[in-house]
Amino acid sequence: MRASDNQVNAPSRISLEYSNMKYEVPIDGNPRKVRRSAFTITGGRLIFIPGFVTRRRRSDANDIDGRKNVSVKGSTVSVNLKVNGRGIDPVAAKREFAYVMSDDALLATSTPYECISFAAKMRLPRMKSQERADKVDHLIDTLGLTKCQSSLIGNENIKGVSSGERKRTAVAVELVHDPPIMFLDEPTSGLDSFSAYKLVEVLKELNANGRCIVATIHQPSSEVFHLFDDVLFLWEGYCIYHGPVVEVEDYFARLGHSVPESFNPADFILFLTQTLESEELQMMAAKWSERESASLMEHKVQFVSLWKRDVKGFFRDTNSLRARLAFTVFLNLLFGFIYLDSGGRSSGYVLGVGESVGKSHVGALTLLAINNMFSQAQGAYFLSKSCVEIPVAFVQTGVSVAILYNMMGLNGPFLEIWLAVFLLASAIASTAVMAGCFAPNPKTAMEAGPLLFVPQILFAGFFVDLSEVPAFLRWVQYLCSLKYAMNLLFIAEFSDHPGGEEVLISNDVEEDLKWAYILLLLALLIVFRLVGLVALTRKAVTVY
Repeated sequence: MRASDNQVNAPSRISLEYSNMKYEVPIDGNPRKVRRSAFTITGGRLIFIPGFVTRRRRSDANDIDGRKNVSVKGSTVSVNLKVNGRGIDPVAAKREFAYVMSDDALLATSTPYECISFAAKMRLPRMKSQERADKVDHLIDTLGLTKCQSSLIGNENIKGVSSGERKRTAVAVELVHDPPIMFLDEPTSGLDSFSAYKLVEVLKELNANGRCIVATIHQPSSEVFHLFDDVLFLWEGYCIYHGPVVEVEDYFARLGHSVPESFNPADFILFLTQTLESEELQMMAAKWSERESASLMEHKVQFVSLWKRDVKGFFRDTNSLRARLAFTVFLNLLFGFIYLDSGGRSSGYVLGVGESVGKSHVGALTLLAINNMFSQAQGAYFLSKSCVEIPVAFVQTGVSVAILYNMMGLNGPFLEIWLAVFLLASAIASTAVMAGCFAPNPKTAMEAGPLLFVPQILFAGFFVDLSEVPAFLRWVQYLCSLKYAMNLLFIAEFSDHPGGEEVLISNDVEEDLKWAYILLLLALLIVFRLVGLVALTRKAVTVY
């Protein structure tokens, strides 16, 4: 694997995906394979793996960090690890990973400041001395080492810093090169309850920027346990639970193992893994595996079900269907009679404005639908809604162009005009959908309609010359779908028309950029819907 393949940039969120984990142990000369569960660890959430201090648990910890373990003679560990969906070798990409072992290698006769400074010099040789010094100071301040930075680390013979300060120094040493992924083995061992709590608090703060931090802990106190975001319980290499700490008690209660009152959930579940029959534990592992598979299939099932429901609802709502068709026919007949036989003189502008007006109303109706779906499966509903609305818009714009094409006496290719109007209608509808996803309620969404429509007219370059628009506002024209669609309509109608070249030049339209205009409209259509989906996902609550 090339070095470049193993580089992991530090995005706002890191995702570690483990699959095909196997641990081979020789028994009577024959290797026995133990299949392991596949799971994903997400950055921005502090994760811990509880367990008893045994040879097997330490192997679990090393499996998670992706490195080979040879604690049992002849044993081998293999795992497929992906970071943000891309395969990676943790050993080759060691600069992107940090490992804080239970037994640190800090020099007893050095101070925390000297240990961190030395690590910075070794790992960041190209960084300027002042920048390194600032980085060291920042780490010391962040990890609460200011008071002890000049004290010796110490050992059993040399008086030094406390156990908690020593642990935090070890963490700081591994953080000097800003690794996006960090593994800690027994970070709270040897610490009193308060020191352990303060250390995990620090880890949680470090985790807030999206860094992926995984800690294996022997027996966390109840207070420390509830500081973590997620927990991963393993039994014989199988995953029996991997999810939020706040949900672990309810999950095991549904399995018939309620955590006794005033009992540490981590201790109780670890006790179960040591006392329950292997058959029941295998059932737990199988049940969790089924739950994970069901979760992956859930969105597909939701999408298909919601799409079928929306299609049925669309055709069954005959009143709405008739109203939409009548509105489309009436509006375009009105424009057609006003500009009857106008030829190519004003075709682009009329078609553009007509569809903008029409789709702004349809978009407003869509806003109501989007705002009414916050209690449903937002991602699947959003996608199914789009898959129904976009084909409908294609047919609706086809009816519009069919009416206006003959009434106005247009000369350009029918399909090109249809495509331009369809892309414009879809882009404006996407803008309306995006606004609806950000709006707190349907009333506000409807009131936002003019804010979407008016800029389209102002920055299309017809009512106002763009050169007269203040420089700091001109960038808005690049988000104006009406402008791109108008350019396509002008190209379709006037490129082969006598005197058409003058029309194109006067309207600042370049025929060679036809495909660029099409791609830009598609980009606006997709990006606005994706932004709307992100906004919707953040505010909606899934109940399926």
